[in-house]
Amino acid sequence: MRIAIFAALLLLTANTAMAQGVLNRGNGAEPDSLDPQFVGGNAEENILDDLMVGLTTLDAAGQPIPGIAQSWTVSPDGKSWTFHLRHDTKWSNGDPVTSDDFLYSFRRLVDPKTAAAGGYIVQ
Repeated sequence: MRIAIFAALLLLTANTAMAQGVLNRGNGAEPDSLDPQFVGGNAEENILDDLMVGLTTLDAAGQPIPGIAQSWTVSPDGKSWTFHLRHDTKWSNGDPVTSDDFLYSFRRLVDPKTAAAGGYIVQ
């Protein structure tokens, strides 16, 4: 009987969430920050992965595929990467996403004033 009641409540909760367009995600812990420059664990990464798409993203096999960038080219020496952004990408307020947005983000990441823990990865 308890199993039937639990199953009914679970089904009711799932149906209500779907009807409202709600994503219920078990995240484990509360995030320390949602600022991409200060995330440090899975709790933050799980949420940010649901909220944002980078220049690239990963397919089901963990291989890089286009995200905001529709394509990219790499110089023969591997030191210069050129990303070609999709033209239909917009922020949640409707403004277009531009290359300046990514440039700002990378500069902020390596700025000593930001003191981002992951800044060394880009340098």
